[in-house]
Amino acid sequence: MANAPASGPSPVASALVHGLLSFGFFSAVTAIAALAIHVTGDPAEAGPQRVVALFSPTGEARTTLKDRFEVPSLGAARLALAGSEAQEPSLGVPDPEAASGARAAGPAASRAEAGAGVRINGRTVLPGQSYLAVEQGSAAPGALPAGPPAGTAPEPVQPAALSEAFSDNARAFSNPDNRPVIALVIGGLGTSARQSITAIDDLPSGITLAFVPDASPTLLRRARDTGHETLMELPMEADMIGRARPHAHTLLAGVPAETNAARLASLLQRKPGLYGVISSDGTKFAADRAAGSALIDELFARGLAFVQHPALGEAPFEAEADRAGLPFAAATVNIDDRADAETIEAELFRLETLALEDGYAFGTGFAYPLTVDMVAAWAERLDAKGIRLAPASAIAARRVPPVRTSSLPVAAERPDRTP
Repeated sequence: MANAPASGPSPVASALVHGLLSFGFFSAVTAIAALAIHVTGDPAEAGPQRVVALFSPTGEARTTLKDRFEVPSLGAARLALAGSEAQEPSLGVPDPEAASGARAAGPAASRAEAGAGVRINGRTVLPGQSYLAVEQGSAAPGALPAGPPAGTAPEPVQPAALSEAFSDNARAFSNPDNRPVIALVIGGLGTSARQSITAIDDLPSGITLAFVPDASPTLLRRARDTGHETLMELPMEADMIGRARPHAHTLLAGVPAETNAARLASLLQRKPGLYGVISSDGTKFAADRAAGSALIDELFARGLAFVQHPALGEAPFEAEADRAGLPFAAATVNIDDRADAETIEAELFRLETLALEDGYAFGTGFAYPLTVDMVAAWAERLDAKGIRLAPASAIAARRVPPVRTSSLPVAAERPDRTP
């Protein structure tokens, strides 16, 4: 046993030792090389780079704006103000300012072309201008009145001026050949800017648009500039509260009239050019006659009409409106309780039938993409059927008498089914 040969090193241990030595050596070489590059290298030579800008800068050094989508019509007014030939960034949503054209004119435009002014929220504010004045802008020729400035609620008016107050924000309408008419209010605008802009631009101007209380004043102004009559959806207390949280300024039953008057004033802030309000829910508030009567009086004092949504059913607002002499209209058909093509088609045909029987019909809908597409196509066919599209004010102001005819003046043709 004493003469046994000594064993050599284990192959596994040798491999581990050599592997660790190799890893340590190459790690050290890599670290030294990286440090040398960091200290002596030029960052500008690291790779290709391109500088882009979100807005058009002023001065001589102008950065080329990055083109996202090829939409030639977008941003034209802004580029004219900025004096740049590059296309402004676009996400494919139409520019709310494009409908009303460039904001500057005359000497202001020449100053803008010279590169003067500051860009604030996408608008150029020139020396001597305030941002508020630029943000309010001016309506396009032939558009509806712009209404009161943003940030203000319609003030109470004197009785002698009430007739003018109710007509100032109403869309002009005439029916010389006494055709049957249909008024349709599409609501829910303001919850999604993209869907709201699509509805404003795609729906004919005879369609009345209703906006949620928190809608942007820019959207309301865009609707007015394109000829739409506008309403605000008035939140009122319901018997049952669902999963959606009530609005902070919801009108409540059983509270002093001053409380609801203050809440109404808050809701009307930054709502330019409203013709009136529309109720979408609020059965508990509607059952409180004192609260409803006070609301009608407050709307009358502010020159705002009241439109009743079919979801409210039978409510005392019509009697109170008649008492106060307030323009009032109650819609009877909601076209998209179920947002599918078959339901919408059937309810639109129902509106046509009611119009041919009674001389007029009044409906509502929501700004679902499907609803907007179907209503836009349906409205194009109304004239051929002998029916005229009317704003809500035509019904509320009793410009369309509810005269029932003995027979249908024009045979109702059911529209083609949408696939």
